[in-house]
Amino acid sequence: MDRNRRCEFNTRMEMPERESEMRVAKRRTPVVLGVICAVLGLIVLGTIAASRARARAEKIQCANILSSLELAARCYSQDYEGTFAPNLQCMSNEISTTRILTCPSDRSRVPATNSTLLNSTNISYVYLAASLQSTNATTNALFRCPIHGHVVYGDGRIVLGDGTVQYGKRLF
Repeated sequence: MDRNRRCEFNTRMEMPERESEMRVAKRRTPVVLGVICAVLGLIVLGTIAASRARARAEKIQCANILSSLELAARCYSQDYEGTFAPNLQCMSNEISTTRILTCPSDRSRVPATNSTLLNSTNISYVYLAASLQSTNATTNALFRCPIHGHVVYGDGRIVLGDGTVQYGKRLF
């Protein structure tokens, strides 16, 4: 019987401590939830900012690739008496790597590893100057990116998808 009383006594003594702990825990719960929500919010905002920055970087990289392709097309036309290549495969000597024929934002295409594997499934850009004479190229478009809407002309001018015009070899 003494043993039972001791147990009862101990449980009675512990009860008030547990109740006070539960009260403190109940007060802490909203604070903890608030901190967790704030951290998750910052993670979401950081992810959104990172994806926007990545999209902007891919857009700039696409415009720079178009500029490089325009230079390669002009080099080809100088080698072949002012006539642009009939297709991109013919320009393989002027293009440093076939990977630049795939837009960085185009996730549906896998870049070709060499010029022999080059076909329409590896190329993102539309070649608009097939067999065009270079004397007309300053006013005619050479390449277009269907994803971003960038267009590069024979005089080196690039009209970006938002309508702004950039000149020069490298943008930004």
